[in-house]
Amino acid sequence: MMSASVDTATSHPAGIAGGDAGASRVALVRAARPEYPRAPFHPPAAYAELSGTGLTAQLDPDNAVYAAVREAFALVGLDAAHQGTPEWNPLGDLVRPGQRVLIKPNWVSHKHELNDSWEQIITHGAVLRPVLDYVQRALGGQGTIWLADGPMLNSDFDAICRKTGIAEVCRLHAAAPGLCAVELCDLRSVLFVTRDDVVVERRTLPGDPRGSTVVNLGRQSELFGFAGEGRYYGADYDTAEVNRHHRGECQEYQISGTAMQADVIIDVPKLKTHHKVGMTLALKGVVGLNCGRNWLPHRTQGTPLTGGDQFAESSWRQRFEARVVRGFEQASLRFPRTAPQVYRLAKRLGRLLLGRSHETIRGGGWHGNDTLWRMVLDINRALTYADAAGRLHDRPTKRRFTVIDGIVAGEGLGPVFADPRPCGVILAGSCAALVDVAATELVGFDHRQVPMLAAALRPHPLPLAPVPADVMRLVSNVPSWAGSLEQLRQADPWQFAEPLGWVDFLQRSRTRQPA
Repeated sequence: MMSASVDTATSHPAGIAGGDAGASRVALVRAARPEYPRAPFHPPAAYAELSGTGLTAQLDPDNAVYAAVREAFALVGLDAAHQGTPEWNPLGDLVRPGQRVLIKPNWVSHKHELNDSWEQIITHGAVLRPVLDYVQRALGGQGTIWLADGPMLNSDFDAICRKTGIAEVCRLHAAAPGLCAVELCDLRSVLFVTRDDVVVERRTLPGDPRGSTVVNLGRQSELFGFAGEGRYYGADYDTAEVNRHHRGECQEYQISGTAMQADVIIDVPKLKTHHKVGMTLALKGVVGLNCGRNWLPHRTQGTPLTGGDQFAESSWRQRFEARVVRGFEQASLRFPRTAPQVYRLAKRLGRLLLGRSHETIRGGGWHGNDTLWRMVLDINRALTYADAAGRLHDRPTKRRFTVIDGIVAGEGLGPVFADPRPCGVILAGSCAALVDVAATELVGFDHRQVPMLAAALRPHPLPLAPVPADVMRLVSNVPSWAGSLEQLRQADPWQFAEPLGWVDFLQRSRTRQPA
């Protein structure tokens, strides 16, 4: 168990990302086409290393996504000694037979908030299919595979599984002899029914079949001593709950039991912007592995003038909105049958007077949100350093690996208002923080301007990166992307549109043209 004092001089120890020497290496692969194939996303060729799994019985020669994920594994250097042979077992460096593997996509919502598009919002089944296939290869028929996430509380999980094609992939794996079963899990314990952005009903869901684990980070929390204490807003109108779990040396999170019992976590997030933290990739994505959603501080209530980060300004409009909205939220908790209906009418009027949500900075959706990134890093440290009983250790308790789906990425007002940006890229690596840095720079943003990433790389008793960002090594099938982070900056592949609230804050340059 971790002692009360930890030497911060070892802020970048080797082995933080699972013990492999290539933890500082990140692969960036450009696929042949920036589009997804049809489910169930069969591989484009009968790869020799998968011949014993039965997963190459059917082929899709046009599946460029599968080939890109496979190439990313090779470029990272996984099982380098056997590359090019039938013995190649890339994820065997991470996964051992008999282990429990959690594959964590970003399934935040089944839809864009304004239109019918969705491919830029959530991780696609075409990227999950090769990850699942190579996990099966590594387990050799002995072990457990969980495919799980906790979407937004008002999202349709069945629609997500249908749209992404993952339901077909799971059926394919179930029918193949000798493979491990893939358990598909919705980790949420409650579903919100919303009308006009107002919660009108709460429905109970089964939740995580393996329960949950409480992890208290105490003084190791990024929220310990933070000025927002006592004024946090979580995932529901009941602000008392989130503030009970974050005060003084009580900085606790209710983490998914599935995640805490896993030996290996493979994050498969979407390449996408986020209005509250700048980018939502591997670090932000694992927030979905929480069972106590209202234990998570998303912002500090109030305007900058009062020490809050709910709004970017402290004008009378923001002060008025903060008071009125809070009054309706409290009324909705006290009078759940009638108050939400009145709140809906007030919301409609408020849009006319104060602006619609996707056109106005509110709810902590700006670069001055100093609360949410702290919670994000706390979750990552809890997942990495706590055991299944919630006890913290001074070494990682599980291996983690990241594969980012950037085939169709999301730019602008992410996560659920993001616009599609076909990029045709896959990123992969053993360190979530470094992969996130590479992805952020790939889209034209300065990662040093993203507080979440800047803090993730700083010295800490429970470090999240094995080396500083300028030491990481980029490997790619695009020569101009390979080498150092500075070389990637010079190549400047894309310039994504920033989220509202981050405009003129993230982009490195506005003079170069996107690729």
